Amino acid sequence: LRDIEAVMSSGAILASNTSSLPLLKLADAVRRPEQLVALHFFNTAQVMKLVELIRSRQCDVAVGRRASRKDTWSRRAASRIANRVRRLFLHDGISDTGCSLKAIHRDHVDLLVPFNGLHRYLPAIFTHAGLKMTEIAVNHRERKAGTSKYTNFDRAIRGVYDLVGVCWLLKRKVILPPLETKAVLETTET
Repeated sequence: LRDIEAVMSSGAILASNTSSLPLLKLADAVRRPEQLVALHFFNTAQVMKLVELIRSRQCDVAVGRRASRKDTWSRRAASRIANRVRRLFLHDGISDTGCSLKAIHRDHVDLLVPFNGLHRYLPAIFTHAGLKMTEIAVNHRERKAGTSKYTNFDRAIRGVYDLVGVCWLLKRKVILPPLETKAVLETTET
C-alpha cells in the first residue's frame, strides 16, 4: 500500500478489497488514511462509482440500485412492495434501499443512530437532514453459496417494526448545524 500511495496523485482514492486485514491496520500503513476505502467481498469497481460521486461533490450521498436482479420472483416482489411502502411513509425517493452499496462522506456519519436494519433507512435519514442524494444502477450478483438468514415474512415483520421507529425518529430528531457553523454563531454573538 505504501508503494502504491507513493505514486498515486494527491486526490486519488486507494481501495482494497482484502478481507484478511483489519481496516485499522490498513489505515496505519498509509500516510493519507482519509483517502483509503476498505471493502469486504464487494466489487470494487461498483463501489468506486459511488465514491467518485461523493468525491466529485455531485451529491452528498450515493446509493446503488440493483440492476438485473438475480433473486427469486418472491424476493423481488417482496422487495418491490417493501420499497413502495417505505417511500409512501418516508418520501426518500430511492427505488431500492435494500441494495447494500451506499457511499457517504464521513462528516455525515454523525447523523446516524445505529440499529439493525439501518441500511434500509439511510436514504430517509439523509434526506431528512437535507443532503443531496443520487441513485445509480449497480451490478447484482447471484447468491452462489449459503442460504438467507431471513424469509420474506421475517423481513416484513422487522421492516414494519423499523419503519414505525424511523418515522418516530425523523419526526423527533433535530438536525444540528455543522460544528463550523456553530463556531461562527458563537463568535458573532459575543
